[in-house]
Amino acid sequence: EHILSTIYLQDQDYYNARLHGETALELAEKAAEHPIRRDVYLTFSKIYQGSGDYQRALEYYQRHLALRDSLLINSRLKEQDLLRLQED
Repeated sequence: EHILSTIYLQDQDYYNARLHGETALELAEKAAEHPIRRDVYLTFSKIYQGSGDYQRALEYYQRHLALRDSLLINSRLKEQDLLRLQED
């Protein structure tokens, strides 16, 4: 669904991009697929920016950044844990 949303976004079909994005977001939330949620938030930001809703675009961009940073921190913490285990 996210791929379809991106394709519609490239065609500047913001209505269908948003519809498929909403479905992608629901599926990602149910499956706890945080990287997909991160990407969908960025896509929503671009959709709303393209359609002139800059406030919503900013909100989704902030969600994207927050989730991106959270995922990076978690990834780095896991790497540190693995390094500690290898040292022991």
